[in-house]
Amino acid sequence: MSKISYSDLAVEGLKEVFLQISETCKVLDIDFFIVGAIARNIWYIKNNKNPTGTKDIDFGIYVPNEKKYNLLRKTLIKDYNYIASSENAFCLIAPGKKQIDLLPFGEIENDGQIMIEGMGITSIMNKPLN
Repeated sequence: MSKISYSDLAVEGLKEVFLQISETCKVLDIDFFIVGAIARNIWYIKNNKNPTGTKDIDFGIYVPNEKKYNLLRKTLIKDYNYIASSENAFCLIAPGKKQIDLLPFGEIENDGQIMIEGMGITSIMNKPLN
């Protein structure tokens, strides 16, 4: 298996963000994984295709409830100076102005929907693939 470096993924600031998210989730006992364009870029690299850039970094965050999700957000804001978005309650802005989307799933869902308190977008639907 070949290794992929952060620079291979064509996303500036990815390493710092990944390390901050990883450390915070470890401390809070939260599982997560990379989704979106970064996951696509990993596939591209593995298949000898050129990765493309992205405006944000998306993480799937497995949480049991809104309280645990909010603890993650508050910790990133306090410990790493992330800024809450006024347009999207699932988004934080990392130092360096990189948009980070924290997409919760798991027991936090209620009838396929996730709703959290905040400003802007505050709910997302989790529809099964058919």
